[in-house]
Amino acid sequence: MDGKRVKALLVVVFSTFLTFSFPPVFGQEHHNEGTTQNETEKKEFDADEVIFGHVLDAHEFHFLSYTGKDGVEHHATIPLPVILYSLSRSKLSIFSSARFHHGHETYDGYKMEGNNVVPVDPNEKTYDLSITRNVVQMIIALILLVWIMITIARKYAKGEGV
Repeated sequence: MDGKRVKALLVVVFSTFLTFSFPPVFGQEHHNEGTTQNETEKKEFDADEVIFGHVLDAHEFHFLSYTGKDGVEHHATIPLPVILYSLSRSKLSIFSSARFHHGHETYDGYKMEGNNVVPVDPNEKTYDLSITRNVVQMIIALILLVWIMITIARKYAKGEGV
């Protein structure tokens, strides 16, 4: 009985010590002197942008971004193929999404607007048959599901686990 009281007392003392010995626990907002309101807003973390940037469909798998020693931001991505059919040109275009350089350049008469590939000429009608991130994830899930089902079927046919 006394052992439980001692343990409870130690937990309370240790928790109180940790709570009051670390000042960052009390204040999470930092005010930088000498910076303007706009500079402070630019540096704030936007969770929605990060989450939706990784969940929504895109023409590449983006793993991370980092700033190199030269001060330039680098992206670790796997570009996916872009497959477009133009009705007005009667042409099938197949190329890598890396050709757009993260939406900064045009290629073969197409450009990136957000996560969509659109023709530079607004009157041109195109069909986008690209393999995007969601399509690749569905294919991977399908392959995994088929592999699991085949494994279970083989074991069932051998009479294992019955």
